Amino acid sequence: MGAKPPAGPHADFWFKPNEFYVVDYDGDGAMPYILKEDSLTIFYNDFIQKGVILSVSKDTLKIYWDDTMHPTIQLDIY
Repeated sequence: MGAKPPAGPHADFWFKPNEFYVVDYDGDGAMPYILKEDSLTIFYNDFIQKGVILSVSKDTLKIYWDDTMHPTIQLDIY
């Protein structure tokens, strides 16, 4: 799936007990993370991304990343 504006859905993640997997990341998309209450921190190979989770459903994560002006909607495709 191509990149879309942050307000559009992104099909690019899944959570496992020890990793956050990003489908469109270059190379190995499995990244360690910390989930504490509504805060998510992902440790990519070359940077750290932090966000605040706004809502979660069975297959959708709505998150406000620190580096964006609008919430991002991400769809779990697995």
